This record gives sequence, C-alpha cells and structure tokens, in this order.
Amino acid sequence: TTTEADRRQVSLRASIRSLLASRLALEWLLALAFSCAIVLGATASGVMDRIDYRIQDWALALAADKPDPRILLVTIDDQAVSTEGAWPWPRQRQADLLAAVARGRPRTVVLDILYLEPTTASDDQALTATIAAAGNVVLPHSFGPMSGSVEGREPLLPIAPFAKAARRVGHSELYFDEDGAVRRMPLAISEHGHSYPHLAVAGAAVAGVQGGHWRKAQQPLLIPFHEEGGFPSISASALLAGEVSSAFLKDRIVLIGVTAQGLGDRYVVPRHAGSVQPGVLINAESLDAILKDGFVTPSGATFNQAFSLLLVLVLFLGFWLVAPRYTLRFALVLMAVVLLGALVLPSLFGIWYPPAAALLAMLLAYPLWAWRRLVNVVAYIQREARELREAGASQLPLRSGGFDPVERQVHRFHDLVSAMRERFDLLRTAIQAAPEPIVLFDTSERILIANSRAESLFGQELNGLTFPDLIAISGAEIDDDGEELHFPDGRRFQQARGRFDEDADARLREVLQLHEITSIRLAEEQRREMLEFLSHDMRSPQS
Repeated sequence: TTTEADRRQVSLRASIRSLLASRLALEWLLALAFSCAIVLGATASGVMDRIDYRIQDWALALAADKPDPRILLVTIDDQAVSTEGAWPWPRQRQADLLAAVARGRPRTVVLDILYLEPTTASDDQALTATIAAAGNVVLPHSFGPMSGSVEGREPLLPIAPFAKAARRVGHSELYFDEDGAVRRMPLAISEHGHSYPHLAVAGAAVAGVQGGHWRKAQQPLLIPFHEEGGFPSISASALLAGEVSSAFLKDRIVLIGVTAQGLGDRYVVPRHAGSVQPGVLINAESLDAILKDGFVTPSGATFNQAFSLLLVLVLFLGFWLVAPRYTLRFALVLMAVVLLGALVLPSLFGIWYPPAAALLAMLLAYPLWAWRRLVNVVAYIQREARELREAGASQLPLRSGGFDPVERQVHRFHDLVSAMRERFDLLRTAIQAAPEPIVLFDTSERILIANSRAESLFGQELNGLTFPDLIAISGAEIDDDGEELHFPDGRRFQQARGRFDEDADARLREVLQLHEITSIRLAEEQRREMLEFLSHDMRSPQS
C-alpha cells in the first residue's frame, strides 16, 4: 500500500514536470517578445536602414530592364565646354542648341536648365522665340522660402517669357535617403493646396503618356536605376557642329542638361548606376520609369513592422514544432527565403519590403532560444537524475568525465537511465519466467506487458488489447462472482488483480494474474457428486 508520504512525493514530481513544461513555454514567449522588440526598435530607430539600402540597390538593379530607346540625352559635357567655351553659354548659343534639336522633330524636349534670372534682352528674346517655335519644350523650376512667411515654400518658376513659351514646367526637386543617396522620386509636391508635378511627369505628359500606377502614389517612388551608360547620348558640340543627322532625333524624348565635370548638379546614386550621376540623368531614369510604369512602391512603415513580426512568429513556431536537430536549418532557410523574397519582389510585383529588421531579429533569436532551451534541458536532466538516484539508483557508479558541465551531466543521466533500463529488463524477465499467465494494463486499460504463458493461453500477441478483447477472443465466461474465467475447453482460472497507485506518475494501472484452478474445481465437483450419491443411498429403503 502506498503511504501518504509516497503520494506526496509522486505529486511533487508531477508538479515539477508540469512546472518545467510551463517554464519552457514561458521562456519561448519571452524570447519571442524580445525578438519582436528588436523588430520594433530597429524599424523605429532606422538602425538597419543602411543595410536595407544596400539590399534595396541589389533588388532594384534586378528589377531594371533595358532603357527605353525613345529617350536621348543631349549633354553639355567636357567636350562641349572645351569646344564652345565655359558654361553658362550665352542664351543665344543655348537657343542655337535647342533649334538644332527641334529640327530633328523630337516628340518632347526637356531642357533641364534653371532659368530664374534674365540676362541680355536679345539673348532672352532669342531663347524665348526658339522655345515657342519648338512647341514641346518642358522647363524645370525649383522651390524657395515663401516671401513674407517664416514657414512654407513657393515655386521659383522660370522667368515669365520662358515660362509662357514653354509647353509645361515641372519641379526638379529630389528625395534624399538617410545615407545621402537619391533612390526615389517625388512625382508631385503639394504646397499650400497646389500640386506641382515633377519635370519627368511634365515631360511624359507632353510626350502623350498620361496613365500608370505611379499616378496613384501618395509617397515618393523608388527608381529602378540602370547600369552606368545605359542611355544613348550625344554631345551638344556634335549637334551644334551639324555632325548628327536630324533623323536620329525624330520622335525621341530628348533631355538637355549639363554633365561636364565640376558643373551642374551631381548626386549620389546606387553603386551599380555609377555612384554619382548628374541631375539630367536622374531625370532620364525617372522618365524611363514613367514610360514603362516601372516605379517600385515602398511598403509602408506599419506593414513593414507587421510583416516582420509575422516572420519572427513563423520562426518561433518552427522552434516550437520542428525537431531541435533541424531548427538551425529551418532558421537559415527562412532567413534565405526572406532575403530572396525582398530581392525579387520589386521585379515580380513592383513592391519593396525592407527585410533587415526581421533578419536581425531572426539572427539573434536562434542563439537566444538555443541558449534558453539548453538551460532548461540541463535543469530537467539534473532534476531527473536526482529523482532516479532517490528512487534507488544512488549506489550506482556514475561517470564524472566530460568536456563541459553539460556533457558530464549527460553522462551521469545516461548511466542512471541505463541502470533503470537494466532493472526494467530484469522485471520483464521475471514476469516472463512466472509460472502463470500475467498481464499488465496501462492507464488506458490496454495491455502493456504480457508474458508468454498469457499469450499461449489466449493464442496470440496481446499488447494493446483490453480485458473485454481477451474475453472475446478466448470465448471465456466470467462466473457470477466475477472472480473466475471459464474457458470453453473446461479450464478454469481465478483472477488475481492488483491496482497501482492512481496518483503515481507511471504508465501502469493494473496487474492481472490468472491462477489455474481446473483441478481444484474438478476435485470439488467430484466430491460434491460423491456426497450427493452417499446421501441418496442413505435415504433409500433397504431390501
């Protein structure tokens, strides 16, 4: 009979195991919360932005296809400055350049030069007349502080004659990322209720391009920059010298701008695009994206955080469900999928998702979870080893060697388990050697162990069967008292049952031993028949 102290000890062991399970779950939740905090902190602080920019440059390089062949650059380059003189040229000479372009009958001319101040009247009149005669010239404008106000900006338009002669005007503002590079374009800027389109948008409109997903954008869009030297270009000096056929310009979208070293505007761009580009080339890239509807839309901050948190949750579900030997592979594969997905999303769907925050969280999550799980497993091994020694294995010799404390603890636990396994094998051997049928039932009332005599009695392997199954396959009957089994061949067995402690943390519920009493019952039957015969003779009259 199990004593009250034994019951308390068994209950304590069960509580320890439950606490271990709940503690490991708590560790999992805490590690998940820590990883989610890393995601939120990284996205909010921008600490991973530079890594995202590098991945973004690779992704947009993959998304860029060949430049639109309709776009042509007419560059005021080093050769032109050497031939025509220092920049800025007189506006009469600029008018000559524009007239040479216009003779080729291009579809649109984007003159990417700011004309905010007048010069000589004759030069300004000449350029005004040339712009008006072309009929398809687009001029840029910038923004400056609003006069009479501390806040706000107002457009700084070309001088009135030029603005009136031009077909359209568009702003030439750029958007700079935290690292100072230009990667995206504000296609429209709103100031005091007025919307000002970008120079590339105005040029596309004059060229007849009106629609596209880019028109619905509420934020600057990413430009898929081409490799350096992708757009065809001709020097302004060659055009002024008549070295270029007019047919080469027909139906082209021509951008005229300054590219000479030390002149004009030059900006940092992605490395594959040359690292530094003049403004006219950036405008050509933007115009190319408009013509192809090829801008890439950056996902919003809320979506980035939510999706990154979802990826971290998927990782931790893998930690929970995947076998420990495969969790590192699972983490690496998931990180590779996230990185690959970020690289191909712009090409496939025109969307950019910055993965660096999620990758950082996943990179830190695996060692964190592996450490906490190892701590819990070692604690569990120590507790189990202590319980095994308390259960009677304290006298066993245990190994003390090992590379580190974990390996030494594993060795001790292995020795204890091996000793308990030997004792269990000894118990199984004793049950098999018993002279009578013995069956052990588990907590689900199914047979866990049956010796060979029990299987011989019922004629088959018994593991997994229930007691009613035994009655059914043998055809035996239970007597009225429920203590004996009567088999069809006349054999009789008395049941001897013993139940294990229900509070015990074990798989066994009950042991059944069958003691054959066929000869005893047969002797009792014969004795009864003899007594009945003698009793009958004594009552019968004598003759």
